[in-house]
Amino acid sequence: MFNLVKKHIGLKEAEHTIESDSSAAQSSQQALTVDEMLNEMAKFGAPSISCLDDGLWHASIAMRTMALGSEFKVRSEFKHKTAAEALGVCRERMYQAIKTISSKESK
Repeated sequence: MFNLVKKHIGLKEAEHTIESDSSAAQSSQQALTVDEMLNEMAKFGAPSISCLDDGLWHASIAMRTMALGSEFKVRSEFKHKTAAEALGVCRERMYQAIKTISSKESK
């Protein structure tokens, strides 16, 4: 399957950090600024935030993997009222994807 890249290390070395980041993500989502969320998400890939013509927000991240030429995307919906809301949803989904892949890799 996929091996995720976090700060240029493999999944095995990052599992503990991912677990602590994930628990911190759940407990402090409201406390993080947009910049802090973007910086945190950038550890795992290329985050993107967009404001559409209707003034609503969308966030996504192209997740890095160890497999040459591969990536996968995690996205929020397109109808968030704030950038922070869109990033929070995308960030939560990112951590869910990491946990899912991590549990499948360890089997």
